[in-house]
Amino acid sequence: ACRHVYPINLPTRFREDPLNKVAVAHSDGVCTTEILPFRGYGGIDPHYLRTVIQSPYFLAYVNAKSYGMKMPRLGTDDGRQAWIPLPPLAEQHRIVARVEELMKLCDALEQNGRLADEQHARLTSTLFDALAASESAHALAENWQRVAEHFDLLLDRPEVIDEFEALVKRLAVAGVLHGGCTAGRLTTRLGDIIELVSGQHLSPTEYSTSAGDGVPYLTGPAEFGERSPMPTRWTRERRAISRAGDILITVKGAGVGKLNRNRFPELAISRQLMAVRARAIDGDYLALVFETLQGEFLSKAVGIAIPGISRDDILNKVISFPPPAEQVEIVTQVQQLRDLCADLRQGLTEARETQSRLADALVAEVT
Repeated sequence: ACRHVYPINLPTRFREDPLNKVAVAHSDGVCTTEILPFRGYGGIDPHYLRTVIQSPYFLAYVNAKSYGMKMPRLGTDDGRQAWIPLPPLAEQHRIVARVEELMKLCDALEQNGRLADEQHARLTSTLFDALAASESAHALAENWQRVAEHFDLLLDRPEVIDEFEALVKRLAVAGVLHGGCTAGRLTTRLGDIIELVSGQHLSPTEYSTSAGDGVPYLTGPAEFGERSPMPTRWTRERRAISRAGDILITVKGAGVGKLNRNRFPELAISRQLMAVRARAIDGDYLALVFETLQGEFLSKAVGIAIPGISRDDILNKVISFPPPAEQVEIVTQVQQLRDLCADLRQGLTEARETQSRLADALVAEVT
């Protein structure tokens, strides 16, 4: 069809998001200075004009021409000089009808998506709560059957996989995941089975940014990295030294309870951190225990400006832990389940990438 383009009067003021800021009047009325009424001429459907004004094409023009920081405006002259695609009137009607049809479909999909999210959340909460309440391996097996029936439906979102992995760790530490006998466990204070090293503050004159000038100095969780610490400073001071295998925990600031594992033979730590060293417990199992305690430590954080937890919050925590052989068995099984969760996340990522490529291809075909 033939296309014609004409300059046309347009509203003089727009916000960053013009959607829902443009309407076709259904009756006569009076407008405030916040609204500019206008009439199209030369054979233009007002509903088509509204569609054009709400389009990404026109929004890009508005963003390029608008001025003012707090209340961006499009100047009157710029509005008058804006160029828009103007097909014949019959085609305008077809475009409006098609857009309205697609928008109704989008509204329906959005509404269904919200309902699906709510239903999914209820189902996940019900089944995961049942798993968490399992007091024995037998009860866990029964409750797991219910999860298994909905496994593909439940674990189709990254956040649910995260929740499932956290639940697995809690069940493992509780002694019901692997079928162990909870009667053979001891109860004790963490302070009786660990050594706790408090970090110390170093002044700028006590550390250097030159690599290898003493031992690495870790100043806080910002240098935790993805898998192991990535310090940017070094020091010859040895007032607070962590050893390889120690669990590092943030005890001050916004990241209270954040965990990492020291991979350096020796590592100086700042006062934002503490190092937890296993003495009468397997180090990997202890790390698993601390992962399950993160939320509890966070809830104990006091202070508004700089929240923190104390040594006593850690040392006085009472835990139940199994014999050494069972600790190793639990760590092994949890790692297997973690690998499964990693595979599930990768599968979701690949599926979404495939969907995105298909969508791009379809759009390219249409356009």
